[in-house]
Amino acid sequence: MEISRGELLQLRDVIQGYSGIRLEESKLEFLKDRLIPVARAHGAASMSAFSQMLLREMAFGTIKAWNDLLPLVTINETYFFREMNQLELFKNELLPAIAKQKTSRTLRILSAPCSSGEEPYTIAMLMDEAAVSLAGWQVEIWGVDIDGPVIQKAQAGLYPRSAFRATDGKYLSKYFVQEGDLYRVGPKLAGRVKFKQGNLFEMAKWPGFTGFDVIFCRNMLIYFDKPTQKRMVEIFHRAMLPGGYLLIGHSESLLSLEVDFMLKSKSQAIYYEAVAASKALGHG
Repeated sequence: MEISRGELLQLRDVIQGYSGIRLEESKLEFLKDRLIPVARAHGAASMSAFSQMLLREMAFGTIKAWNDLLPLVTINETYFFREMNQLELFKNELLPAIAKQKTSRTLRILSAPCSSGEEPYTIAMLMDEAAVSLAGWQVEIWGVDIDGPVIQKAQAGLYPRSAFRATDGKYLSKYFVQEGDLYRVGPKLAGRVKFKQGNLFEMAKWPGFTGFDVIFCRNMLIYFDKPTQKRMVEIFHRAMLPGGYLLIGHSESLLSLEVDFMLKSKSQAIYYEAVAASKALGHG
């Protein structure tokens, strides 16, 4: 199968339209040899035909071809306890603030994208270890990712030793069970996180995906252009409670997007608080 530059650019636009990910043309050139077998496996005679197939799946809400394509273009490098300064902020500052301010004893947290589950399981461990007591609280932790295979890995809860390169040994022995060279989520964590495969741009359609106190969206926005970043952040804002907290990657910023979040800084880490539009330009 020959692939023209026009077909590659068409595929790039289809991928961005669905996932938000803006691929450089050089990345698509690099992926050519991996794209062809995927297109052929779905019966496409050309890359243009494969793009049309993807568009039809978007229209009809199916994801069979997308499930095979997305692992080629998404980046799922992650590990437990990544960017620890933010996690310490969450554990020591944000959780106590939420516990003090809320009248209802409910706590909802979203990790998106969650990749193979390391981040939401890290969140669950930190909540278990937090000084503030959440006994009697109804706690929900959701992990969402567009990539079906990584969600299956998250649900399996089985990880190589390399996933724990930033993990204190006490967490490994307390929350995981060794199985040969791998480590499986143990009884203290099992069932603490719910996982969903889904496109975050469609989150408003999902029943129950509102009222989040904290959303972790770390190291995804850097792969979007500015309009797509703004669109994604506005979706998060609508899914959060007023005063909810958004944590993004250390190399990411919302300051140029004109969205309803106020930049905050504490304990050598930054985060954003969901506010009304009239307050969004302030800093704290």
